[in-house]
Amino acid sequence: MQKLSETPKILPLCTSQIIVPYYDVGFDFELTPAAVLHYAENAAAGHCAAIGKPIPMLMKEGFIWMLARGQMEMRRYPRYGETITIKTWLSERSAVHAWREYHIIDSAGTLIGCCRGDWVFIDIKKRRPCRIIDAFIQGWPVNQVKALERPMSKHPQQHDEFKFELEFMVRRGDIDTNRHVNNVRYLEWATEAIPQQWYESKKLTYIEGNFMQETGYGRTVVSAVTPYNNGFIHVVSDKEAGIALANAISEWNAR
Repeated sequence: MQKLSETPKILPLCTSQIIVPYYDVGFDFELTPAAVLHYAENAAAGHCAAIGKPIPMLMKEGFIWMLARGQMEMRRYPRYGETITIKTWLSERSAVHAWREYHIIDSAGTLIGCCRGDWVFIDIKKRRPCRIIDAFIQGWPVNQVKALERPMSKHPQQHDEFKFELEFMVRRGDIDTNRHVNNVRYLEWATEAIPQQWYESKKLTYIEGNFMQETGYGRTVVSAVTPYNNGFIHVVSDKEAGIALANAISEWNAR
């Protein structure tokens, strides 16, 4: 496992506390990987609100942030009823992209996990990247500390030779406020195709992924996985269009 960085001492940070609820834990009473990413996404939304640009207001102005790629590494998953703190900040920014960092810290002050995400600023009407508005440039100064110093891997694009596959129909509950499938749902689809015996005996410690295409309600997606080192390569594709929507590489350790 890579060494996780220390939380930067210099502001600005956006900090939130969560008591892990029952509905976000799995059979082992530990927080699920999908819930970790939901909390990270909510922390990012909170950072928008903290500078006077909550997501509903931003969308009325015609803009939104969309995740292009990201990483998550967990030393341990917090348990039901445990209090955790999420800290987030920006480490890099270009005209249209911003790298957001996250630390997950337990009640003893121990760093138990981290995430990184490359977020793209989008013009909703054009559905294309656009320049980040001044409110975010001024409100979110960059702190170059990275939550995780680990380069992302090169990912496969097709799933025609993968070992395990499952199909899913996109439901209304999979769609978010951007009117497309939420990025966390891809993690759930990707890991759902893993054999149950593996899932019950192993724990996800690291995952990284890319989001290449949007998809929407009523589409059929195929989640394909094949073993790779101590984990899997994942590709989630649109069945009808025959294109990859997202891909990932995961690593797992024994429970």
